[in-house]
Amino acid sequence: MTHTVQLRGLASLALLALLAMSPLQASAQDEADALYREAYDFVLDEAWADARVGLQRVLEAYPSSNWADDAQYWLCHVREKQDEDPEAVFACHEAFVEQHSRSRWADDARADMVRLGNRLVRSGQTQYTARVRALQGSSDREVRLAALDALRELGDEEALAVLLDLYDTTDDDAFRKKILFILADADSPAATERLAVIARSDPDPDMRRQAIFWIGDRGGAEAVAFLDDLFEREENREVQKQILMAYTELPVGEGAIRLSRVARTHPDAEMRKQAVFWISQSDDPQAEDLLERIFQDETDVDVQRQVLFAFSELDDEAGVSRLIRVAQTHPDAELRKQAIFWIGESGGREAVDALRGMANTETDLDVQRQILFAYAELDDDAGLPLLEQVARTHPNAELRKQALFWIGDVGKSDAVTLLEEVARTDASREVQKQALFALSEIDTNAGVPVLIDLAKTHPDQEVRKQAIFWLGESGDPRARQALLDIIRSER
Repeated sequence: MTHTVQLRGLASLALLALLAMSPLQASAQDEADALYREAYDFVLDEAWADARVGLQRVLEAYPSSNWADDAQYWLCHVREKQDEDPEAVFACHEAFVEQHSRSRWADDARADMVRLGNRLVRSGQTQYTARVRALQGSSDREVRLAALDALRELGDEEALAVLLDLYDTTDDDAFRKKILFILADADSPAATERLAVIARSDPDPDMRRQAIFWIGDRGGAEAVAFLDDLFEREENREVQKQILMAYTELPVGEGAIRLSRVARTHPDAEMRKQAVFWISQSDDPQAEDLLERIFQDETDVDVQRQVLFAFSELDDEAGVSRLIRVAQTHPDAELRKQAIFWIGESGGREAVDALRGMANTETDLDVQRQILFAYAELDDDAGLPLLEQVARTHPNAELRKQALFWIGDVGKSDAVTLLEEVARTDASREVQKQALFALSEIDTNAGVPVLIDLAKTHPDQEVRKQAIFWLGESGDPRARQALLDIIRSER
């Protein structure tokens, strides 16, 4: 909780206290309150010199006010920010704790003492080790944990033993995770052994996953052997997935090979998909070839889709080239659609060249629709001409309509000429109506005048009615006048 929030939370109590005071006491408390707020604003603004002067004024003028402990704690904080000698700042916090042991800032001061004490010991002032050790018995668990971590960094094996005991005896998961983080950072055989025990047998799967992550992060031959053995024995799928992620932390070559083995041989398709995903995230130079072999051997469509996504995640053009090959030659229409989607998302020059004309060579209607969507996902300068070509020339009316829909969705006023042409000349009335909808979707300054002209002059009554409908939906003042003109002319 921030100090500002605490101030709000204490407002009602302060009001009751003021009501019980004499006018003179209330006035003094108001002055102390105003002085402290002003000084604390300087703390928030990191104006350390002004904050120091203001906090000292509070302590000198109102040493018994409700804000005295707050002012003293923040004065210690400001002195550290001004690069004062760490011993003096440590002594400041120590004096604060002795004087205000019940203050809401006491635990923060103790934590600052742990941090400063550790810093002083590392600079050669070993006499502070005992002071840090004294704080490991703090009633506040966070302070105690900070002290134990500091002692552990200083090579205190007793501190490590206390940490291990704390892990076993606490039932607070968040606190156990913090202890686990400290163990992961400890260069000690005892810490390593405990991480392995937690990863194998902790009753909480989440704690096991955390331990596995840190083992993978450590790396080394022992970590690799441990993860391999654990994966073979493990039955919990979520824990197995964590092991797959841990493989990505292993040295180049070792992790990807293990992930590939899982992707090719594991009986569970979900696990194979997960392995494929982590291969794509591994930055291993073998990843492309491994994924290609997996795709060729795999029979589950969902896993194959995951491989296509993995191709799209590769950094170079090799991934796009593989997607293009699938889009052009694979016998499964669903996989061709998926490959086309990721080609469109890549948006590069190679993608544009591959997609150009593909709508004319593809025979499956759903795949053709996917190609048009991919056109729409390309940069406007690349995608719009491809959509316009389909809208003008494709023999399938449904695809011409679909192309017009995406042209309207792109919303470029450059398409007005094409849309008017299609609305007047396309052989299908339904395609002509779709062109009117696209006109209503683009910039009104360009689309509304064309809709007005079509509403007045198109030879097909149904098309004129459709143009009138979209004019009514536009809310444009020009459309209102045009509709009045049409009404008068029909009398």
